[in-house]
Amino acid sequence: MSKGKIDHTLGANIAHLVQILAVKKQWSKAYATQHIADAAGFGTDIVYKWRQNRIAPSDETLATLLRIGCTEAGLQRDWGVAVVEAAHFQEGLELVDELWEPQPEQDVPHNLPKPTYTTFVGRAAEQQRLLGLLETESNSPLIVINGIGGVGKTALVLHTAYRCLEASVNPVSTSLVAQEYPTFSVIIFVSAKQKFLTADGILPRAYAPTTMRAIFREIAFVLDIDISGIDPEELPVHLRHALSRQRTLLIVDNLETVEDKDRVLAFLLDLPTSVKVVITTREQRSYTPLQLGCLSHDEGIDLIKQEAIHQQVALSGIRSEE
Repeated sequence: MSKGKIDHTLGANIAHLVQILAVKKQWSKAYATQHIADAAGFGTDIVYKWRQNRIAPSDETLATLLRIGCTEAGLQRDWGVAVVEAAHFQEGLELVDELWEPQPEQDVPHNLPKPTYTTFVGRAAEQQRLLGLLETESNSPLIVINGIGGVGKTALVLHTAYRCLEASVNPVSTSLVAQEYPTFSVIIFVSAKQKFLTADGILPRAYAPTTMRAIFREIAFVLDIDISGIDPEELPVHLRHALSRQRTLLIVDNLETVEDKDRVLAFLLDLPTSVKVVITTREQRSYTPLQLGCLSHDEGIDLIKQEAIHQQVALSGIRSEE
C-alpha cells in the first residue's frame, strides 16, 4: 500500500476519474467503475473503498489509475500531480512526466545576488520559522531578522530566497519539494550594505541603494517598469499597485544603513498581503522578529572547515566539542 496517512483528496480524485471516464466514453458510472476495477485487477467494491478513503491503492495500482486518467479519460496533468501528492507517491512524479508533457519552467523575475557562502551551515530552526512566516496564511506585515554584524542574517535570507526561487521556477515537477518552500512570482533583493567583508579585507560596494528613491529604482528594475516620468509623490502608490499584481518576496538587507528608513518602513508596512517583506538589520525592531544568535560550536567548526577548503587554507588543532 502507499506509504503514509491517506489524504482525503485521494478518494475525491479517484471519484473524479470515474465521473470523467464515464462522460468521455459515454458509459454509466457503474460501467466506468467496472472498467477501472478490471484494469487494476480488483473487484468494484475495492474501487468504492478507494473513493471513500477506506483503503489506499498500492503504488502499482496508482500507476494504472494515472495511465487511465491520462490516456482514456483525458484528464490534465494537475489531476495526476494531485493524485501523486495525495497518495504520498513521490516516485509517481516520474510517471506523470512520462504520461504528460513536463511543465515548462515559470519565468520568475528576480535580482538575487550570488550567495556569500559556499555551503549554508546550520540555522535549521531559524529557516523553518522564516519559511512559516513566508507562507500565504501568515499575516506578518514585516519579518525582521535581527542580529549583530557577521552573524549570518544575509546568508539566511539568501539561502531561503534561493530555495523559494527553485520551487517557484518549476512548481509542478518539484511540487512535493515545493510544499516546504513558499512560491513567488517575483523576488526582489535590495541591499543597503555599503561594504563587503572578504578574505582580503573590507571592500566598498560599487553601488548601495541607501535612499528611498534608490530602493524604488531597484524594485522598478525587477518589475521592468519605467518610473522616470512618474511624479516622486505618486511613486509609492504606483509601485504599491505594481507589487500587488503578483505574489512578491521583497527583501531589504541592512536597513540600518538606509538614510530615510522611517519612510521606507512606512512604505513597506503599507504593502498588500500579496507581498511578503523581509528586512535584515542590526537594530531591534518590534514587528515579527527573528533573532539570530551565534552558531553552535559544531556548526561553527563546520563553517570554519568549509571556508578553509574554499580558501585553500590548512587547519590544525580544530576538534568538535566533547
